[in-house]
Amino acid sequence: MVDTAGIQALVMAQMALETGVDQTRPIGVNVAQPAPGQVRLDISYTDTTGAVQALSLQTG
Repeated sequence: MVDTAGIQALVMAQMALETGVDQTRPIGVNVAQPAPGQVRLDISYTDTTGAVQALSLQTG
């Protein structure tokens, strides 16, 4: 079983440390388990230049 809440909390904590992330804008973190043995992580944020960035990762 995947601890999706734990992964989300870890990513949010790391994003709070990143100097290139605009901390005044919302940070989106979504963790899902689409199938057994798979994890999908989607992160969206605004960088310090005002550009919205998005990253998606999937295991399995």
